[in-house]
Amino acid sequence: MKQITESAEALQEIDAKFKAITSSAKDAIIIMDNEGCISYWNEAAEKIFGYSSDEALGNKLHKLLVPDKYRDAFRRGFSAFKTTGDGPVVGDMVEFEATRKDGTIFPVELSVSAVIIKGNWHAVGIIRDISKRKQAEIELNKRGEKLSALYAIANAANRSLDLQQILNATLNTVMDMIKPALALIHLYNEQTKELTLKAHRGISRDFAGAVSHLRSGYIGAYRVLKSGQPIIVEDILKHPDPGQEALVREGISSFVTTPLKSKDKLLGTIFIGYYKLNGLYP
Repeated sequence: MKQITESAEALQEIDAKFKAITSSAKDAIIIMDNEGCISYWNEAAEKIFGYSSDEALGNKLHKLLVPDKYRDAFRRGFSAFKTTGDGPVVGDMVEFEATRKDGTIFPVELSVSAVIIKGNWHAVGIIRDISKRKQAEIELNKRGEKLSALYAIANAANRSLDLQQILNATLNTVMDMIKPALALIHLYNEQTKELTLKAHRGISRDFAGAVSHLRSGYIGAYRVLKSGQPIIVEDILKHPDPGQEALVREGISSFVTTPLKSKDKLLGTIFIGYYKLNGLYP
């Protein structure tokens, strides 16, 4: 009798520890029984998928969480899992899509283990919502594509002897690939020591007149000329430079200025402006 009591107390302690660990976990922890029904559902699963424990327990896992496109493969894999405890995702960390209660399909990272409970195979799944990580990857790829385009544009003149043709083609590429509100190219005149507007897209006549000849008062443009490196300003009001009044009047909120080179010689600058903040990184 004493041994039975001690065993019961030990089981209760184990159960309490298991619940404490799983309830504090950030990842969803789900157990599926041998019939494909959900037999355990932690608090993180409630937050991630939107189903309460009462709504999830006892229901078929594939009906609640598996998108239609995966269901045939799930049924085939589960049929084998019931008898062998093995399957395509067992023992691996894989990325899939799952369905929330509201019907939203989102990316998850899934780890599945097989355990025997009362003589039958059960699946223990640990599921992490990776929506934010995937979105961050998309944004990084967008930034990389845009910056690559900028560098390619800035050095485009190296591949041609027709400078005016390159200037026009460069701005066309800028507008098509990067989609700013406006873009312009200034060339540096070594004799007059000023930047002269040679090509532009999307600017008003007044603005074109205001920036037709830039002198050293335009600190940003001349900093690009001196350093040979681009400048990215995500909020023009937080980075005021002498000479930027015309940009503010035109409604520019963010911009990029990058050097324009030909055969390793610095020719001038390419200016790309946006009416919204952080225009290069939407």
